[in-house]
Amino acid sequence: TRSNVLSRVATDRAGEEEVEAELAIGFQAFSASYTSKVIVQRPDAVLARSKDATVFDLMINEWRFRPGPDPLRTTWVNFSIEFMFRSSAHRRIADLFFSQVAEQVMQAFERRCREVHGPSFLEDDYENW
Repeated sequence: TRSNVLSRVATDRAGEEEVEAELAIGFQAFSASYTSKVIVQRPDAVLARSKDATVFDLMINEWRFRPGPDPLRTTWVNFSIEFMFRSSAHRRIADLFFSQVAEQVMQAFERRCREVHGPSFLEDDYENW
């Protein structure tokens, strides 16, 4: 997976910007790239919707952030994804491998969080929530 920001524009709302990004997804022999409109609502959310219909009939990602148990050091993240591939072959592949692909997305996000912010303070408690 990869991403490339194509444009970035501030909106009228404080803390919000609109980004157009080219995103690539891949799993085993399958790969595809598409363009998304991404709304960043700092510090609460990131919302992404596919703009082109060549790969997806529908692709919506939503990341919601809220303070964790220690608000100065932790954040809870809620990630949701809704998608439908345009191609029936891609839909069948997604049905077979959805949980693995979702796990890859979360691992990439967690890896990036560790790179930017350091290790989790909740790793020992992860199994309990």
